[in-house]
Amino acid sequence: MTRCSLLTLSLWSAFTGAAGFPLSCVDVARGTEAELASHRDCAALKGEDLMLAPTQLRQMRFEIQGLAAVWVTGQWYYVRPTGESLPVVTLDNGPDPFAEGLVRSPRQGRIAYVDAQFREVIAPRYDWGWPFARGRALVCRGCRPIQDGEHTRLSGGRWGWIDRQGREVVPVRLSETQARAR
Repeated sequence: MTRCSLLTLSLWSAFTGAAGFPLSCVDVARGTEAELASHRDCAALKGEDLMLAPTQLRQMRFEIQGLAAVWVTGQWYYVRPTGESLPVVTLDNGPDPFAEGLVRSPRQGRIAYVDAQFREVIAPRYDWGWPFARGRALVCRGCRPIQDGEHTRLSGGRWGWIDRQGREVVPVRLSETQARAR
């Protein structure tokens, strides 16, 4: 899980200076409903950890279950006021919304389900997973993304349904069509 504290950010910022945050980021501008604002020199990646400049972190809007959303180098993240961050799936050009209290987070090429406190509720056991609806999520193993214009679709693999505890309520061994019919 990608995490860092405000203290870590402050120490890192003091050590590295402004050059320590070479990446631009995009978030929803303060005082607007949904207008995106781009900021220079506001973020850095250290391995898989996102670090935001303290000045950027202080300016963010924490309105999604106490979290802010930020786009850095082709990836959406939810960020806590402490600076902890969580990479999330992109859905319709924005960060994956929480569904039934969980959000999808890419991990080692798979999908994990995480709550608003960034606790991993369902480990990354599946190659893909859809958001929860009515207590279940459609998941697959062995499915592969295929680029279709600006969209991505999935092909192949074995499909099934899981509940919010990660138990397979329909075993992951069906075709996508068969699983969707259940």
